[in-house]
Amino acid sequence: MDTMDIIDIRNVDVEGKTVVMRVDYNLPLDENGKVTDHTRISTTLKTLFYIINNGGKIVLIAHLGRPKSRDPRLKMDVVAERLSDILGVPVKKLDHCSGEEVEQCIKKMKPGDVVLLENIRFYSEETEKDERVREDFAKKLAGLGDIYVNEAFAASHRNHASITGVPKYIPGCCGLSFLREINMINSIAKNPEKPYVAIIGGAKDDKMLCIESLLPKVDRILMGGIIGNTFLKAKGLDIGDSEYDEALVGKAGELLKKAGDKIVLPEDAMVEYNGDPEHFPVSEVRKGMKIMDIGPETVVHYKNVLRYAKTIVWTGPLGKFEKKPYEKGTLYIASFISGLDAKTLVGGGDSITAMRKLNLAERMTHISTGGGAFADYITKERFPGIEALRESRRLHGHRLKLNKH
Repeated sequence: MDTMDIIDIRNVDVEGKTVVMRVDYNLPLDENGKVTDHTRISTTLKTLFYIINNGGKIVLIAHLGRPKSRDPRLKMDVVAERLSDILGVPVKKLDHCSGEEVEQCIKKMKPGDVVLLENIRFYSEETEKDERVREDFAKKLAGLGDIYVNEAFAASHRNHASITGVPKYIPGCCGLSFLREINMINSIAKNPEKPYVAIIGGAKDDKMLCIESLLPKVDRILMGGIIGNTFLKAKGLDIGDSEYDEALVGKAGELLKKAGDKIVLPEDAMVEYNGDPEHFPVSEVRKGMKIMDIGPETVVHYKNVLRYAKTIVWTGPLGKFEKKPYEKGTLYIASFISGLDAKTLVGGGDSITAMRKLNLAERMTHISTGGGAFADYITKERFPGIEALRESRRLHGHRLKLNKH
């Protein structure tokens, strides 16, 4: 997807303007509600500093978790605190996303000021399927500023009010992290050098569409995680008490028939049996066992496939990465590909965690902050966040004062 027809925020004169900026600050929290990784803040700093240093005012829209109601554990206060520390300027956190209190606060802002609205997912209108309700909410958000900036690639595969709605009403631009994500993925995944290998793990059901789309393009797809278990089940294997997606077994069976030898499944596994980790061939897994990670023989097999790859795309962990000792398969493969002479594109929160745990992030060609968005972008023709910015340029581009170069 070409980015030539969307506006880069660096080309816009923001002096005196209020910039409504959608960011992805869905940060991981520990059991005490403390931020454990602020990578998603760090990626937005260049855009934030461009606006601050050029006399703009920033109103940030973000979400945290998937709350069904106003969950006090998912208020944005902890994010505002961490952002203030990193940014080096005070970030005022508001308790709402719209209304008179918010409007009055924004009217009092001075150039360089930053405010963060409350968790946008506290508002059902953000994700409302009824377009009229969603659009009414988008108008309220758009009314808070003069310019919209999308710096939330990881949320831009969703048709949500703050992603596709707001730029219908004010001029929309892309942030620098958003632009870099698109350009890097385009350069690696859209015209991949062969051999091209994909690693697919994790649990999300959107991975099935990703696999189907990648099949004609890749030489091999190496699988693990819950999605891998689903394919093992579809192959007719007994996976014991392992987690899998029952609704996708039929589709997985169809893809296995279509794929030939392209889809590579685990040969052995680390299972949890009577509360302890055990090693078994997948053909010997039985009731009472849970597949938790790929086994050592599978690690060797996957390394042999990856050894000659020139392009590697990876989304989702190969096991229950967050629970020791079931992180080893993901970590061993991450360590191996970091030393290969290949373009490596990694997306998804747990995959990123693996890279950072091993201090390997800098050795990958690109680490994407997106999980589902990353998978959608490399497999689908339509990407809502980009389409919205294109349409916004057509409708409102004339309202922007552009910088002279």
